[in-house]
Amino acid sequence: MAITLNIRRCLLGVCAMILVPLFTPSAYAADVKSGDTFGDWLADCPKTADGKTLPCRMVQVQNNKLANGKTVKIIKTAIIPLSKGRKLFLGHLPLGYFVLGGVALSIDEGEPTQMALQRCIPQGCETAAEITPQLEAALRKGKAGKIRFRLGQKHAYLPFSLTGISKALDAMK
Repeated sequence: MAITLNIRRCLLGVCAMILVPLFTPSAYAADVKSGDTFGDWLADCPKTADGKTLPCRMVQVQNNKLANGKTVKIIKTAIIPLSKGRKLFLGHLPLGYFVLGGVALSIDEGEPTQMALQRCIPQGCETAAEITPQLEAALRKGKAGKIRFRLGQKHAYLPFSLTGISKALDAMK
């Protein structure tokens, strides 16, 4: 029993050493505030329960207006800060896609970057890919982005804008 408890504590300690640096926010330019726009990207700076502002993430939402006048979110993309200047690209996709078919992020006609499924909630599924130096360069030079996933037997593509993304990424430094 004592050995099992010690092993659990050791594993928790190792997990904490690995995960905490991944999710410790990086530094930001002091003048970025929630609501600031960078082309088609919007700064979203969430607050903690005690009112402290967390580092901003950059978001973009694509909506579709239905015939009945109701607006439905189609896709939400976000760039989230990690520690030491690293960033994560998130795609919030609609429910109903074929999870085993995979999800990929493409910039213009470049090589797709595989995205990992994070979780699914009633509003949709969240996928993520770390922004490598190569992906960041492609984002900065690109004209259009898209997230590819499978719906039944076909691939679906949800486009997103790269207008202003260089300024948004710079604001996150």
